[in-house]
Amino acid sequence: FLSWESPHSITVRLIIIILLLALSMLLAYSVLLEIPLSSVKPGSLYQTGTYGFSRHPGFIWFTTINLLIALYFLDFGISLICFGFILCNLALITVEDLHLFPKMFSEYAAYKKKTPFLLSLQYRTNRSRQP
Repeated sequence: FLSWESPHSITVRLIIIILLLALSMLLAYSVLLEIPLSSVKPGSLYQTGTYGFSRHPGFIWFTTINLLIALYFLDFGISLICFGFILCNLALITVEDLHLFPKMFSEYAAYKKKTPFLLSLQYRTNRSRQP
């Protein structure tokens, strides 16, 4: 990546870099810090914070980061690599969601019913009122 230059103006590059830094911090927080810092019972299923609006919030941040990288460079090869990373991550979270997490957490089935796989535009309070 260091040998490629962005075709965008300095303003657009700075905006993309700032967004990349912010999303990278969100990714690190969601995946590495949020559960150990916020979970009240170690080993239990954490269902609040970023995990309250998505079962896989890290995928949202990771996907957006890769799309921004592809946008930053506007290069077909780099875009293909970023798309490949997104597909591999999607395969990973699908396996986790279908096979791994239900075996690890007894309450995962109930969590799946109230929290979307990726993202929902409905508020959690609205979902809790539905049958």
